[in-house]
Amino acid sequence: MSIKWMFLRRFSMDRYLRIMQQPHGFRHGDASSVCKLKKSLYGLKPAPRIWVLSVQKGVLFVPSKVGVLICVYADDITIAASSMILMQKVKAQLASRFTMKDLGDVHYLLKMEIKSDRTNKILSMSHNKYIMNLLQKFEMTECSSEPTPQAKRIRGTRPDIANAVRELSKFLSCYNKSHYKAAQRVLKYLKGTSTYGLIFDGKSKEVIYELYTDASFRCHDGGRTSVTGYVSIMADACITWKSSRQSTMSIHTAQAELIAASEGIKESEWLWVLLEELGYKQTQPMVCWCDNKGAISIIKDPANHTSTKHIDIKGLYAREIHDKGRIVVSYCNTNDMIADALTKALPRHRSTSDKRH
Repeated sequence: MSIKWMFLRRFSMDRYLRIMQQPHGFRHGDASSVCKLKKSLYGLKPAPRIWVLSVQKGVLFVPSKVGVLICVYADDITIAASSMILMQKVKAQLASRFTMKDLGDVHYLLKMEIKSDRTNKILSMSHNKYIMNLLQKFEMTECSSEPTPQAKRIRGTRPDIANAVRELSKFLSCYNKSHYKAAQRVLKYLKGTSTYGLIFDGKSKEVIYELYTDASFRCHDGGRTSVTGYVSIMADACITWKSSRQSTMSIHTAQAELIAASEGIKESEWLWVLLEELGYKQTQPMVCWCDNKGAISIIKDPANHTSTKHIDIKGLYAREIHDKGRIVVSYCNTNDMIADALTKALPRHRSTSDKRH
């Protein structure tokens, strides 16, 4: 569903004082007179907020027990319902207040291609069209593809390119030819994998959630801080992921891994609450996979060891959530660690293996 003239609706401006010059062709009073806006217009800073507040006034929110979920992004509304009857009721309610355009089933949203197989309960998302547009924009439609997004020797939407994008983002305002070539390599990799995407399997009656966390201790690029990577898995596909440099310098690998686990577990706490709000209350602790036994020991054992007593309190957030029984931290072999691709450039065989997840 798409809302027409989103900011031109008669939303009150009483809370915001905005003065404008008289538009060309309109004259009221003398030439120095100005107009006070009573309603919202395109281009006003508070216009998006006024729109969001109008959405929150009960029209777009339906109790979750009814079986309807509504996602609002700017003037686009995506509706998911347990039956077509509920779907039509929600559409009618929306149309009674807004001027709507029904775009039918979701096929392309926020630059994502979406395909649904209701019979087999499978939903897939990819960026094939968007990638092709990027290649055309940078005149690389005829380039050869690359097997990995980063060259292994470089130690300095899609989780498989998250680490490469993180590295490149450090040079947005001071890049040189080598950085440009590295960015081209990412595009070449995307060309060869443009049809890759996320495939969600909805056959299971239980919503099983897993978290993988990893850290690259003291990066090779001269920096003294480590890199955090984590990925959340649900319905056999990634739902959230992150690759970022840690703000605190770690003195050993276990500390870096502990910080990464705490960051990932903060994300899992948000997902825990979100799932409950959507009607999928978690009855079992979420599983957090880590490939460092030292970090796992620190989380599970509250003893004040000499080698760990210096760790900042925020690094021990994982222990607090573990003690509450919200997570279970388990060991994962490094070769099976999905989040490894978010912390460093991997060789071809490891990169290919991670894509299967």
